[in-house]
This record gives sequence, C-alpha cells and structure tokens, in this order.
Amino acid sequence: MPRERDLSKIRSTIERRAHLIVDMMESQAQRVVDSIDEPPPGTQEPDPEMVRRMWQWSPFANHEQMFWRLHDATLQKMLAEITTQPMAGDERLNLVRQAHSRAEYVALSRVYPHRAALVQLGITTLERSVELAKRAERLVRQTEGRRAPERREAMAY
Repeated sequence: MPRERDLSKIRSTIERRAHLIVDMMESQAQRVVDSIDEPPPGTQEPDPEMVRRMWQWSPFANHEQMFWRLHDATLQKMLAEITTQPMAGDERLNLVRQAHSRAEYVALSRVYPHRAALVQLGITTLERSVELAKRAERLVRQTEGRRAPERREAMAY
C-alpha cells in the first residue's frame, strides 16, 4: 500500500516525481499481489458434475488399494536411499518428510490423475491446493446430494 506523503513540502521537482513514481509502482505491485490467485478474465466456474467425475476417476478398479500400494513402494524405495547415507539428524528428518510428501504425490498422480490437476498440486502453494481440494470436495458432495461438512482440520506432518 502506498505511503502517504505530503508532496507539497518537497521543493525539488525531481524528488517529487520520484516519490510519485514510487507510489505508482507500489500501488501496481499491490494490485498484482491481490489478483494472483484470481482466475483469469473470461473463465467460467467448473461444472460440478464434471468436477465430481474428474475427482472420482481412476484407471484402477481397486483404486484405494493401488494408492497405498504405490505410496508404500515409493516411500520404501526413498527411505532405503536415505538410510544408506550418513547425515545429521535434522537433515535426515527433512529428507524423510520430503519422502512422505513425494510418495503421496506419486500415488495421487498415478491413481487419481485428475485430482492433482484440480487442486493445482505442484503448481501453487500448499495452502491454495488445500483450498482448491476443499472446494472440489464440496462440489462433489453437492452433486451427490450431500452437503460437505464445514470443518477445519490441521494437517500434521
């Protein structure tokens, strides 16, 4: 947000113009920041039925079992690589957390490929992805005739 300045007290024309340019740039930067998560102009709200079909679609018949099978296999492989390398405890803990996140991402993208796209996983911030996932879940429940529960859950990692 631009700072309030009393330009009448500034005698130098160059300094006054410099302050006006800075104010204009700060204002423009604030508008850009405010519109970053806004949809592009001309976009339409997604069809709830299409969101439901995309959210539930999986190339596997036993999708829940396949999700955990891929998750566990990926995690096991990544943890095996981590445990063979000597490193400090904090570094190991960070790598273990990254391995868990990567295993979830790999399993999700293979078993439910459209879900990752719907929540813009890997494209936007984690907070924005969670917002989009909750929105998609509400749309899915609305098309199924159920109301999505309004709850706040903390994500533990």
